[in-house]
Amino acid sequence: MSQLRFPENTTVAGVFRNRVCLQPKGDLEVSSGDMVAMFATPGVLPELSKALSGRHAPRYLAERAFFGDFVLNGDALLGDVEQVYGIEFDDLPPELSLAECFAKRTKGHPVVGDTVTLGPVVLVARATDSDQVTKVGLKMEGSQNP
Repeated sequence: MSQLRFPENTTVAGVFRNRVCLQPKGDLEVSSGDMVAMFATPGVLPELSKALSGRHAPRYLAERAFFGDFVLNGDALLGDVEQVYGIEFDDLPPELSLAECFAKRTKGHPVVGDTVTLGPVVLVARATDSDQVTKVGLKMEGSQNP
């Protein structure tokens, strides 16, 4: 049990094995089929669930949370993005590319992870080549970082 890492505000109440409650001592090994009874505050339940399952979100889901649900080429034009996604970028020329948006915001030296907020979306630099953004993640308003 000492190798399991639980979030704050949690404690093991007992481990049930074959209908017998075992005391949660540090040298107790949890086996397949055991039922672990826990005390926890509601806010830590998702984190506790991850700790007990031993599973972690696949890498692509973490990337999606950071970079957004959509991947666009850096040479995509704002006007085309407006039409496809039904977004309006006020005061920006439709012939401006996404890469150019990053170039203006970063003074010509964008790096992966840089962001540009345009109205209801956040653009995230996914890939760069020679100071130019080549792939852009698009996050809709309300999307969150991990």
